[in-house]
Amino acid sequence: MARPEPVPMGDSRVEFRANGALVGVPEPQDDGRTFRIPLDEVRTADLDDLQVQAAGRRLDEAPGAGASRK
Repeated sequence: MARPEPVPMGDSRVEFRANGALVGVPEPQDDGRTFRIPLDEVRTADLDDLQVQAAGRRLDEAPGAGASRK
């Protein structure tokens, strides 16, 4: 299994979102692929449909993977 590529750092911030609402803005870790947010900063208790996004684009699934989802 190939290792994920580091997330290129640009002008867009990485966000954790659940059910369309912002959960929080994580801090990047040294490996460039891992983003963490302290749970005490989570703004919602409902984490169904948790997503990682930057500039409205999902980072937590392979390109084209969402095309077959409802």
